[in-house]
Amino acid sequence: MSREKKQKKETRNSAKVIQDISFFQRLSSFIKKYDYIFIFILCLLAYNTTSFNDIISGDVIPASFLPFSLIVYHNPNFDYMSDIVSQPELNYAFPVVQGHTVSLFLLCRKPQSKQIV
Repeated sequence: MSREKKQKKETRNSAKVIQDISFFQRLSSFIKKYDYIFIFILCLLAYNTTSFNDIISGDVIPASFLPFSLIVYHNPNFDYMSDIVSQPELNYAFPVVQGHTVSLFLLCRKPQSKQIV
């Protein structure tokens, strides 16, 4: 009886190894088939791993948070960032206009009126 139990246990263990190998084979063939997607995801992760501490210049902060503000809040205001904006070294980049904190750097310019000379 003990010999039969050992054989069953060995067959179970070998079946697990075979299943693991087949899983890794399927995974590697999937990665080889869609390698461009994995390269894109890897590049995207590497690009987006910069943290807030990596931003050195204050000029970069409005430009980095503006897409977030446009997508989430649907406006170019930085009212939700009052703790970051209130830092003394960033006051120049975030002026208050009509009660809203905005970026010093404009999204678009106001069209100039044509003057006839």
